[in-house]
Amino acid sequence: MNDKIKVILCYDDEKEDKELLLNQMELTALLSCEIIGSEHMYYDIKNKIFEDYDGGYLLYIKLQKSKII
Repeated sequence: MNDKIKVILCYDDEKEDKELLLNQMELTALLSCEIIGSEHMYYDIKNKIFEDYDGGYLLYIKLQKSKII
């Protein structure tokens, strides 16, 4: 059994989507945040999509540029 989940960060700008493989603790920390920092830019979580597939589970996190930071 794989204890990691694939997470894809989908950005609303020209930035390429980022694929992560996270353990339970990392995933919990990520999902407890309202704003995610990536490469000196900050993004609000717009929505999350959880999906099962042949290889396990996948979580898409749609991000939009934050106006707060």
